[in-house]
Amino acid sequence: MRELKLHLGCGSVIKTGWVNIDMIRSAPLTEVNGTRFIAYDLRLGLPLDDLSASMIYSSHLFEHLEYKHSVRLLKDCHRVLKPGGVFRISLPDFKRSFEAYVRSDATHFDLLNLGELLPEVEPGTETLVDHINFGVYQHGEHKCLYDEEKIVTLLRHLGYVSVERSLFDPEIDPDDPIRRRHSFYVEAVK
Repeated sequence: MRELKLHLGCGSVIKTGWVNIDMIRSAPLTEVNGTRFIAYDLRLGLPLDDLSASMIYSSHLFEHLEYKHSVRLLKDCHRVLKPGGVFRISLPDFKRSFEAYVRSDATHFDLLNLGELLPEVEPGTETLVDHINFGVYQHGEHKCLYDEEKIVTLLRHLGYVSVERSLFDPEIDPDDPIRRRHSFYVEAVK
């Protein structure tokens, strides 16, 4: 039996060789070289059998869900993972951004183009708080903020035997300079 690895998406990233589940896409892709796509509303949980996956990866999805939907999906991820399976999550590192804001550290935000991200901001009036506004609200798309303490506490509460902050992994995480600077990573083992 083939190892089942799930990628819970939010947007355009497709992981080759994985089963990709995303509620954004309107038309499913055909299976190519073991890469599958399922268009599905992840707020409803996972459309998979218990103990069927060896790994689940999510990058910048959970902040787009209301808290109650996030918890429901996290419970479902635990249900679907096999014993010893790994749940890896990448989330926006708001704490680091807030610390940079408090220090007036504009270099933390230098990879972000405010003109593209927030075209409604009056040219010539851009300040560091505009970066915070974009990160936190992202045009109303972000529904809930997480930090390391919150996601680790939730995952431990759900029964994972090991939950640890992790480093960027080029084998799994998208190698995008903005994501690398503005993300944190956590791995949990069932």
